[in-house]
Amino acid sequence: MSIKLGVLVAIVVKDADSQTVSPTFCTAQSAVTTFSSLVSFFLTVAIALYLFMTVLDPEKTCPWFVVGANIVSWGGPGILTSIFDVFSCLAIV
Repeated sequence: MSIKLGVLVAIVVKDADSQTVSPTFCTAQSAVTTFSSLVSFFLTVAIALYLFMTVLDPEKTCPWFVVGANIVSWGGPGILTSIFDVFSCLAIV
């Protein structure tokens, strides 16, 4: 979803007379796409781990796992995307 939205925004924002978009816009679009892709991956891994733990021992599922998984799944990509931005790894053209 985020990639389609990013492309749609690029089409709307892009200047009709030129074939270029501002570097700031490219960096922002890259950050949103990178962040959302990483969040999706981290949440998928968290769901897989939760299902695996539930299958192994249904009585020992930890209620705090969901909270911890969400903190890691949203915070981890935020930290990684910030590091990528600091080292100018986003929107390399």
